[in-house]
Amino acid sequence: GCGDFCFVWSGSLDELRRMLRDANAAIEEGPVERAGGRDGGRAKGTSIYTRDPDCNLLEFIVYAAA
Repeated sequence: GCGDFCFVWSGSLDELRRMLRDANAAIEEGPVERAGGRDGGRAKGTSIYTRDPDCNLLEFIVYAAA
Protein backbone atom coordinates (compact mmCIF):
# COMPACT_ATOMS: atom_id res chain seq x y z
CA GLY A 1 0.00 0.00 0.00
CA CYS A 2 1.14 3.49 -0.75
CA GLY A 3 -1.93 5.55 0.09
CA ASP A 4 -2.66 7.59 3.16
CA PHE A 5 -6.33 8.37 3.68
CA CYS A 6 -7.99 10.55 6.31
CA PHE A 7 -11.65 10.23 7.21
CA VAL A 8 -13.67 12.45 9.52
CA TRP A 9 -15.53 10.22 11.97
CA SER A 10 -18.81 11.75 13.07
CA GLY A 11 -19.28 9.44 16.05
CA SER A 12 -17.39 9.17 19.31
CA LEU A 13 -13.94 7.69 19.88
CA ASP A 14 -15.57 4.76 21.68
CA GLU A 15 -17.80 4.09 18.66
CA LEU A 16 -14.77 4.26 16.37
CA ARG A 17 -12.80 1.81 18.53
CA ARG A 18 -15.80 -0.54 18.56
CA MET A 19 -16.15 -0.37 14.76
CA LEU A 20 -12.44 -1.11 14.28
CA ARG A 21 -12.57 -3.98 16.79
CA ASP A 22 -15.65 -5.45 15.06
CA ALA A 23 -13.80 -5.23 11.73
CA ASN A 24 -10.72 -6.94 13.25
CA ALA A 25 -8.66 -3.87 12.32
CA ALA A 26 -5.65 -3.39 14.58
CA ILE A 27 -5.03 0.12 15.86
CA GLU A 28 -1.56 1.14 14.73
CA GLU A 29 -1.43 4.44 16.61
CA GLY A 30 -3.70 6.54 18.74
CA PRO A 31 -5.70 8.06 19.98
CA VAL A 32 -3.46 11.10 19.44
CA GLU A 33 -4.26 14.81 19.17
CA ARG A 34 -3.73 16.22 15.68
CA ALA A 35 -4.28 19.44 13.78
CA GLY A 36 -6.89 18.59 11.19
CA GLY A 37 -7.75 20.09 7.84
CA ARG A 38 -10.73 22.06 9.08
CA ASP A 39 -10.55 25.79 9.69
CA GLY A 40 -7.36 26.22 7.68
CA GLY A 41 -5.55 23.56 9.69
CA ARG A 42 -6.31 25.21 13.03
CA ALA A 43 -8.98 22.72 14.10
CA LYS A 44 -7.80 20.16 16.64
CA GLY A 45 -9.03 16.61 16.56
CA THR A 46 -8.20 13.20 17.93
CA SER A 47 -7.00 10.56 15.48
CA ILE A 48 -6.75 6.79 15.43
CA TYR A 49 -4.71 5.04 12.73
CA THR A 50 -5.11 1.59 11.22
CA ARG A 51 -4.29 -0.10 7.91
CA ASP A 52 -6.55 -1.56 5.26
CA PRO A 53 -5.94 -5.04 3.74
CA ASP A 54 -3.63 -3.45 1.13
CA CYS A 55 -1.57 -1.81 3.92
CA ASN A 56 -2.72 1.73 3.11
CA LEU A 57 -2.68 3.93 6.20
CA LEU A 58 -6.15 5.01 7.34
CA GLU A 59 -6.57 7.92 9.73
CA PHE A 60 -9.91 8.50 11.40
CA ILE A 61 -10.16 11.94 13.02
CA VAL A 62 -12.81 12.95 15.52
CA TYR A 63 -13.37 16.68 16.00
CA ALA A 64 -14.76 18.06 19.23
CA ALA A 65 -18.40 19.12 19.05
CA ALA A 66 -18.81 22.79 18.20
